[in-house]
Parts: sequence; structure tokens; C-alpha cells
Amino acid sequence: ENFHIRRKGICERRIDKIEKYLVESNSLLDIGAGGGTFLNMAKTFIPDYEATEVSDLCAYNLKQDGHKVHHGAFTKMNLDREYDLVTCWHVLEHVQDIQSFVPKAKQVTKKYLVIEVPIDRRLRNPDSDFDGHFHYFSEKSLRILFEKDFNFLYLGEGIQNPALLCILQKK
Repeated sequence: ENFHIRRKGICERRIDKIEKYLVESNSLLDIGAGGGTFLNMAKTFIPDYEATEVSDLCAYNLKQDGHKVHHGAFTKMNLDREYDLVTCWHVLEHVQDIQSFVPKAKQVTKKYLVIEVPIDRRLRNPDSDFDGHFHYFSEKSLRILFEKDFNFLYLGEGIQNPALLCILQKK
């Protein structure tokens, strides 16, 4: 419960930023849902929602809270449907095989893909102090990664700063 209280402000700002897309959507997939605070708020807009989560503990807690969860690495999942809206909050930097993410995201996205990634972090020597982030992104690198399959509706300052937020529409 304290976790959700601490996350509430960030998730409220996320909802405010993408409310237009929530209202226009009938289905949602939240990639890397973590503790589920965003899902708890988003479900008031979209009753047909699902989550992916790699963490055993988070997946268990999400299921205990009544969420439909696909447990495991998103890039290795066989999801057999499309979602109007796909969100990915501070997850992409943790995906080691970044090249497998884009086609998988394209496959499950029907309309909109929302991605937020941290920026302005000091690159560390991965041999001595790995922080869990395999990648760091700039506006240019995000464009290169997604421009073939998605149109950029927004690319700029994120919610959980310092961060970049992309709101993409599937081509």
C-alpha cells in the first residue's frame, strides 16, 4: 500500500499526459507493469487491460491484485492479440536484446505505443557497477529505433524526470 502511495503522483501525471489515448482505446497492455500502480489507475479508462512482468514477485502481486499478467520477458512472449494502447514505462533500458523489442511491440500494438526511458544518467563501467540499464537513449536514437514502424506524435520531456517520453502511432 505504501508503494502505491509513493507512486501515485508519477502515475497521475502519466495518466494526465496520455488521457486522450486512454479514452480512445478499448484495450491496454502495460509492458513491465511492476507493482501495478499505473494499471490500477488506467483500468478506470480501459476495462480490457493486461500486463507483462518479468519479476516473479511483481507478477505474483499483480495477480493477487486481480490483474491479468503474462509472466516473463516480453520479447520472448507469444501474445496472440493486438492492443489499442501499449505502454512501457522505464522498461526499455532494461531490455538487453533491443532489436527484438521493436518487432514484438509492433506485433502487439494496434494504435498507440507509449514509451518512457530515463536519460541523463552517467554511463558506468558495466564490469564494476552495472545499474541494470543495458541502454541509454536520446531523441535521435529513439527516432532511429522506431521511425520505420511508428509515427511520432510526441517526443520530448518525460514524466519521471530526467526522462524522454515517446507517444507513437503505428504506421
